[in-house]
Amino acid sequence: PAPGPTRSFSPGPRYRVGSGAGYPTRLQYTTRYITKLSSSFIPGHQEDSSEFLAVLFDHLIQCLSSTRSSDATNLSSAIHIIFGIILESSIKCTQCLNENSKQSYERLWSISIISYLTLEQALDEFCSVEKLTGDDQFYCSNCQAKVLGLQSTKLNHVSPVIFIQFKRFIYDKHVEVIRKIKQFISYPELPDISPFRTSEID
Repeated sequence: PAPGPTRSFSPGPRYRVGSGAGYPTRLQYTTRYITKLSSSFIPGHQEDSSEFLAVLFDHLIQCLSSTRSSDATNLSSAIHIIFGIILESSIKCTQCLNENSKQSYERLWSISIISYLTLEQALDEFCSVEKLTGDDQFYCSNCQAKVLGLQSTKLNHVSPVIFIQFKRFIYDKHVEVIRKIKQFISYPELPDISPFRTSEID
């Protein structure tokens, strides 16, 4: 399908947990038991929505794992299939062309947005090839020496539902403070992630 209109994403969406009059019954129930998900959540305090989502998934998988039934195992696997991505990180030796790679499952795709104005720019930088030089040289077990390495990250598996988190907080080493990036990030309604996938993706 043709890509939809470009939208702007404002600084991180947040929610407020409360139990005052007018709140739906289900929200009151969530407020009452929110600390069972994590002791860091306090009713009435503003929390980061991505942090809540990560804790919720962890808690759900933990609850399913504590049950020995086959249904629980299938449900736990289904969560990983429906939500999240599998990233494949690789480092290639420029001398012998030997390549080492590893995969990791991520519930949230955390993307740095420093100096970027669009989602495409941020994803392009995330998946770009980085040269490992100087003190960061790659030790190649095949060459038995430190060599120039090429490091990259691609999508190996894409679930039907992907959560992309913009990293809006960075540490400014010059003034030794944590700074928030406040610029708007534009993104299409239907992002094209095909350029960031491995060739053998399912």
